[in-house]
Amino acid sequence: MSSAAARTVKQFGRIPDELKADASWVLWRYERRPEKPEKPTKVLRQVNGRHADSTNPATWTTFEAVVEAFERGGFDGIGYVFHPGNPYCGADIDDVTEVEAQGWIDYFDSYAECSPSGNGFHIIC
Repeated sequence: MSSAAARTVKQFGRIPDELKADASWVLWRYERRPEKPEKPTKVLRQVNGRHADSTNPATWTTFEAVVEAFERGGFDGIGYVFHPGNPYCGADIDDVTEVEAQGWIDYFDSYAECSPSGNGFHIIC
């Protein structure tokens, strides 16, 4: 496992147990699309490598399963699916420093993490 992947796995430990208990998890990896080859996009994946669908619960799994698959390699991250069956929502704040985002992070007083790009933050409420 690369040092970047090891840091990511360590960060998974900061995710609240309440979110970990909800089997609404997917993996993702960066892929280039022919229509936008200059910018890779995050493509949702199941633990078996097949495409995952944010609207199809049959393609989601447990937190433990996505972490195990991530540790085996072949994925760039894990993701949580917001859906009508869970009480959560999220905010994605892009192109800001932590100082610039701190007001929002404090306002929501919820779980926050640095986005994969390193140029923003995700907040789950």
